[in-house]
Order: sequence, then structure tokens, then C-alpha cells
Amino acid sequence: MAAAVALAAGMTSPAPATPTTGAPAPAAGQAARTHVTLITGDRAALDTKNRGVGLQRAKGREHIPVQIRRTADHTLAVPADAARLLATGTLDQRPFGVTELNQPATRRAQENGLKVTVGRNGKPAPNHTADLSGLDGLTAGRQLSPYDRSGTVKVRAPKGTYLLNSALYVDPNGEKGTDWIAQPKLTVAKRQTLTIDARKAKPVDITVPARGAVQRLAAPGYSVKAGDTEYDNSWFLDSYKDFRTAHLGPALPAGRLFRQWDSHWTKGTGEQYDITTGGPVTRLATGDTKHYRTGEPATVNTRLGAPARGKSGSVSVVGWLPGGFSGTSVDIPQKLPATRTLHVSTAGGVSWELGFTQYGGTDKDGFPIAEAGYTLGQSSRRRSTRGCSARVWARTARSRPARRSPSRPPSRARRRAATSSR
Repeated sequence: MAAAVALAAGMTSPAPATPTTGAPAPAAGQAARTHVTLITGDRAALDTKNRGVGLQRAKGREHIPVQIRRTADHTLAVPADAARLLATGTLDQRPFGVTELNQPATRRAQENGLKVTVGRNGKPAPNHTADLSGLDGLTAGRQLSPYDRSGTVKVRAPKGTYLLNSALYVDPNGEKGTDWIAQPKLTVAKRQTLTIDARKAKPVDITVPARGAVQRLAAPGYSVKAGDTEYDNSWFLDSYKDFRTAHLGPALPAGRLFRQWDSHWTKGTGEQYDITTGGPVTRLATGDTKHYRTGEPATVNTRLGAPARGKSGSVSVVGWLPGGFSGTSVDIPQKLPATRTLHVSTAGGVSWELGFTQYGGTDKDGFPIAEAGYTLGQSSRRRSTRGCSARVWARTARSRPARRSPSRPPSRARRRAATSSR
């Protein structure tokens, strides 16, 4: 199908805390009997009566004040950067309760040893990352990133459920290939071994029906829901070349896992292909192959105008999936007036948001200076610029829309774009 669209620019601070410094020595008669590790990595010393008597800061956190709160039976060690989150109930206080952390049941839960092995072609893979995000119970909010160049590392992991997000690089810079391997549900209940093997990953091969088209951006991602929190992981890649993926572990219940893959190509100076696919799934993709045929993407013909000579402009094309967590686009400036042909995917209930930006000149670094613009269907922050409306950035209220800056060099291949929770 085809459509014609005319576009013309003419138209917290943390709550106060009582600071401690260094690792306070136990008071007389309060010799430290044992130590427990807080969720922040700080280590608290306890005396024979299970009372907190000292604190050793984690590396990189020496400057953060910590408030020690004591009652008759409990001791809390509250860092300033967590105080407000605890006060509002956003964080559970249990991971900061040194008395509770030293209880036998809790210590047994923390004694679970998780052995992580990472390999490629049957050999250790020194170039890798492996991130574990705790999803429930004592693991909630806990982030672990075990690493050893040997490819084998042991980590103390409390009982519970984790999200594993890992990447194995063929070379140190990730320029010769990447294997993205994720396990949305990893249950730790005992001493166990987690094996991450690059041989399980399969290639991604997505193409459009245009000889000579150049891929400008590939942005695969997924989100996992755990209670009221969503954990998002995504990439910005130059292309899907030498990029492989795999799902580990069991399927997730319906409504817990969402997958989204974005791809953008250009052909010549006035044509582009924009593909956004995905939706709710129970398993992530182990490889993916899709070769779009002629006529499969919908065609949108745009006319780009300007109120004066010597201007350039670009169209941003952002695809939004029902329930999606992000959107991407590539903005390619061209001289105005002009036309631009867009080819967009239609599967999965995707809706497309088109924005237009007019540029006038370049900044000291040679990048275009945005003068005016708008997004179709939106109108706000209007000002007078020779009769033009000010730019309205697409979907500013949505969560972390990603946009590549006009004519900036592409991001280095194989770099993870974002890992976050919300």
C-alpha cells in the first residue's frame, strides 16, 4: 500500500544521613565476631551479640555517607544514596539490615555458590560480559557481574531468581562478531554451574528488497517484568552482520517477556527502509531470519518543504509496538525542498510516528543545527521562526526513545546500548 504525506517547516537529593568514615573500629568490649556484606558491597562487622559495630566501605563508595540505625534488636546500615528510596518504600530494607543478614537462614541462602563458565568452540572465552540481575526475594535489586579472563568464575549468589544477560565477543573490541545470550529466568537454589556456550547462538539475517541498501542501525532488545519492575536490555549496532543470539533456560509465563527488534536502511539520497518487529513472547529468539519481499513493507511518499532557500531537513521515522519499551530512528539530512520515500513494516500492530526537522547551517563540529520542526499529530512549544514551529521531539513522554543524531558517525559495532531497570 502507499500513502502521501506533505511535510513543510513553513507551516533527589538523598535524605540526610549521619556519616561514617573508613571502617570504624569496634568499641571496647565489642570485638567483631563476623562480617556480612550489604547489597551495596559494603561489609558490616558484628559483635558476639549480633550488633553492628563497624563498617568497611566498598571500593568506589568511600565518599557516600552511611547512617547506622539501631534499635534494641536490629541494626540498619543505610547509605545516603538509598535513604530516600527506602523511606518511600521503593527499596526493601531487608538487604540493609545487618542483623537479619547474619541470621542462620539468611547466611545459608547466601552461601549458594554459582560457578559461571563461558566458552567458545569448546575453549574459554576471555572476551565476555555476564550480568546477573536479581528479580525477587533477597536477590531483588542485586546486580552481579562475575568475570575472570580464564572463562570460569565463582560467585556467591543468594537463593532466588535472576536475569542473565551476557555477551561473548570474538575479539577484544567486538568487531569480528558477538554472541548475545540471555536467560530471562535463572533460578539459584543450590551450588550449581551455569554454562554460557557461544555454540548455542544462531545468526541474525534480516534484509530488505532493495539492492544497494545500506544498513544504518540495528537495535535489538527485550524487557522482562518482575513484579512492578521492568528490566530492559538492548543494543545499538551498525548492522546484524556477525551478530548471533540465543535463549537459555525455560520459557516465561505469558506477559513477562517482550521482544523488539528495530532495523533501518537507506538507499541513495532519498529512500529508506524502517523495520520494527516484536511483541510479547515466552522465549527470546535463538537467531532470526527474515527476507522482506517487494511490496511487503508499506510505502509512504513524503514531500519536504522549507520557507527559505539554502535549508536542509530530515525525516525521523519511529516505530512503536503495543506494549513496547523504546523506539529508534535515523535522521538523514538532505537539501530542501525534496522528496523522500519511506518503506515501513506493518506486522505486529506497529504504529509509525513521523517527525520533520529543518536545519540551518552547522555547528563548530560540523553537525547540522536544528531550526524548526514538528511531529505529525503533535503540537507544542511553538515559537516564531519565520513562520515555523519549534521542534517537537518524538515521544518525549515515552521511556527512553533512542535517536541517532543527524549525520553523526555510526556507533562502533557490537557495543551494548542500554541495560536498565524501571
